[in-house]
Amino acid sequence: MDEPGLRALREDGTLDLATHRAVVFFAAAVADPELADLTCHVLADEDDDPRRLQELALQVYLFAGFPRCINVLSSIQRHFAPVSVSTTSEASRDRGMALFRRIYADQADRVLASLSELHPDLDHLILEEAYGRVLSRPGVDARTRELCAIVGLMVSNDERQWYSHLQGALRCGASVHDVEDVIRIGGAFTTMARAESARAMVRRIVGPTRS
Repeated sequence: MDEPGLRALREDGTLDLATHRAVVFFAAAVADPELADLTCHVLADEDDDPRRLQELALQVYLFAGFPRCINVLSSIQRHFAPVSVSTTSEASRDRGMALFRRIYADQADRVLASLSELHPDLDHLILEEAYGRVLSRPGVDARTRELCAIVGLMVSNDERQWYSHLQGALRCGASVHDVEDVIRIGGAFTTMARAESARAMVRRIVGPTRS
């Protein structure tokens, strides 16, 4: 891993250790498959939980596509001892809708309507696949998944969705300091300008913060 990526993995912040590692892993996975592989190597040396990483790797396909998801899962398989993983093959629209409404709150219906205007099946795909089949799976809590979402969107430079998931992370129990820590981590995998843009957006939403 490059020096900034290693520093992000080693540095302490406000996040608990498990969440910190999850966010660094997810940022690396979205940024570059080689970075993801090196991160897996480091986390294996740290005896991290491969089941949790596998869950996060499934989430990667929502941000970087199935090829990246497969490559990241292959890296986990290469660096960790085999583990048994439970399957959750059924999509649950109700479970997906519950999480969607938790993240988008009173804007949920408006967002769904906007999605259906883009394509008549898009809202169904997002509710049933993204939220019902992936994001609401057990094994990783909603707060961690949303913090991973905002670092993934920061790395991919999808600012419009970043704003929504920033608010979603706060609604799922993340603190402003957690979000600032995620931005610091994401800054190791993207440009300084993109990191500063993310910080500015936090200030617009919650105002200046005190350390």
